[in-house]
Amino acid sequence: MRRVLPALLLIAAVAATTAPPSTAATRAASRAWTIRVIPAMQGVRVIYGGRAFVTDERGRVRVEAASADAIERTARVPTQKVGDGIRVEHDRWYPGLEIALDVYRRVSFSFTDRRGVEIETESISTMTLKSTVGGVYTFRDDEIAAAHWLHAQRVTTVQAGALTRPIEYSVQRVTVEGANVVNRSQQRFDPGEVQDIPIWLLFFPAEFEVRDALFGFPIGSSLRLTFPDGRQLVVPIVDGHASVKSLPRGEYEVSVDGAGLTLSVPLALSRPQSAEIMFLSYVDLSAALLVSLAFLVGLPLTAGAVRRRRARRVAHRDQPSTVRRRAVSVSAIAIVVTVFAGSSSVRAATQPETPMFAYYYIWFDATSWERAKTDHPILGNYSSDLDSVMRQHIEWAKAAGIDGFIVSWKSTQVLNPRLATLAAIAQEENFKLAVMYQGLDFYRRPLPVGRVAADLRYFADEFASLPAFDVYEKPLVVWSGTWEFSAEEIERATAGVRTDLLVMATEKTPEDYGRIADLVDGEAYYWSSVNPDTYPDYPGKLREMSDVVDRHGDRWIAPVAPGFDARLVGGTAVVPREDGKTLRREYEAALASSPDMLGLISWNEFSENTHVEPSENFGTRSLDVLSAIQGATLEVGEGFDSSEPSGVSRSPTRFLLLLATGLGGVLLVTSIGARRRGEEEG
Repeated sequence: MRRVLPALLLIAAVAATTAPPSTAATRAASRAWTIRVIPAMQGVRVIYGGRAFVTDERGRVRVEAASADAIERTARVPTQKVGDGIRVEHDRWYPGLEIALDVYRRVSFSFTDRRGVEIETESISTMTLKSTVGGVYTFRDDEIAAAHWLHAQRVTTVQAGALTRPIEYSVQRVTVEGANVVNRSQQRFDPGEVQDIPIWLLFFPAEFEVRDALFGFPIGSSLRLTFPDGRQLVVPIVDGHASVKSLPRGEYEVSVDGAGLTLSVPLALSRPQSAEIMFLSYVDLSAALLVSLAFLVGLPLTAGAVRRRRARRVAHRDQPSTVRRRAVSVSAIAIVVTVFAGSSSVRAATQPETPMFAYYYIWFDATSWERAKTDHPILGNYSSDLDSVMRQHIEWAKAAGIDGFIVSWKSTQVLNPRLATLAAIAQEENFKLAVMYQGLDFYRRPLPVGRVAADLRYFADEFASLPAFDVYEKPLVVWSGTWEFSAEEIERATAGVRTDLLVMATEKTPEDYGRIADLVDGEAYYWSSVNPDTYPDYPGKLREMSDVVDRHGDRWIAPVAPGFDARLVGGTAVVPREDGKTLRREYEAALASSPDMLGLISWNEFSENTHVEPSENFGTRSLDVLSAIQGATLEVGEGFDSSEPSGVSRSPTRFLLLLATGLGGVLLVTSIGARRRGEEEG
């Protein structure tokens, strides 16, 4: 026994050391770990060890594992739906057992024109979106009407750790009938916030008036519109009129079917439009033929009256045939000129959807022009007291397509009577006014808040009821210099007039506007010195300002300027006008920011050389550019008291035809007279 007992104990000890561990021992070797999903979402399934764990309201699950490395090697979030219209996908691991998720939202699109009329998706061939993370998505044909999963949130790394960021999208292109009917990047949306996405398209009504080129009577049986993709639309003409309620923005060819030459003319449709088409009828061609016959008859008779008939036959036997050849040549030229004029005789008068107001200054007197001026108005060095100057300014502005003035003002004994006079003239001329309240003094220091409040109250009491200020539901006041006032000061100044006036801020950044958005009714961005050639993403800056204003449901006035040079008043920047190119570029950028109003800087700020008023250095170039943009034609006389009316110019066709007919008649009468004189001499 003494020998057997030690042997048994040895065998038991060896068996104990080689036996598998118990379940309790296994549990003791592992521990509980917490996995968290970002963004924190409830109901997300996490797969680990063949089991599915579901996150709680804080986006967490707890699993048993020997180590964090073991979890990261095998745990995954499968692609899955979480709630209605939400889908998540596994992105990557972050330290601390955090799983970053990509969140997708199911969205659908609807389309309307700017009046809210629905546009059928069947008419849309492509739609292209671009995300803020660089993704570009193009949907075609039937895909456009379907719902789509769009990446709505992603997780990024910041200094403090992982952060969830929303992904926004901008509409780059929507193609209808071969034309892009949106302004690129103008419309933006966040699929995390909105899943039924409305997109408005640039569709416009068009009115056509078709008249005989020479005699002006209504003519034509139908109007043929050729779309940018080549498709044609035939519209009946009734008593010289044809209309289409809704056409996509684009370049069209227009022709008229009727008793005459069917000639195509180009038409650029970018806003509601009314166009007059001068049609070259067979009656006009007959008139041109009569002119040609007048040449054929008149010129040989004129040549034959110089000498006696017998001497001419002997000495110049071949002269008549030469004259006839010249007459035929001249007649052919007359017909070609007539046909050419008729082929290009379309006159379009557009009606802009977005009104344009020009900043207007009434501080000028005779001495104002002696300081810091490199250019002077063609009206001379006027005083802003003159009724005739105010009236001429309004007439020129209207002719160039400008709808009103934003008048620089604060309550003084000089400016108050001038504003009253301007308002009376504007009412007579059916012209609108707003006010830019000058909240800074000559040295750019803020006025006392009490003075601002008193001036705004004075304007509301004395001017707000005048018809010229009837622009919106309440008169519009732009407060220049709000960036120099605190939010508390702005609230004190506007508290007594918000029920009577629309008060606009003039902040310089989206963040600055956000600080006072609840205290004002919108933003008028006075940015006259920007150079579109050198400022990075100038249109993008305007869109940022527009977006923050729109988010607060306020009004947005976008700036437009022809150039800038304020070196004589302490400035350093110079923005060249480039013969109107700068004005066009700034106009397009401003319009693309979806403004409620365009603020033209300026009508007559001669110290900073942003003026568009006809001047000695620049003439009427800026107004000519505005006229072309706005669909009007400017007529400027020699002096400010010219009685010539302003308005849209007439088509040249009738003038050319009448000139040709008159010339033929003159030649015919002259030839008859010369023939009689020749016979008397013979």
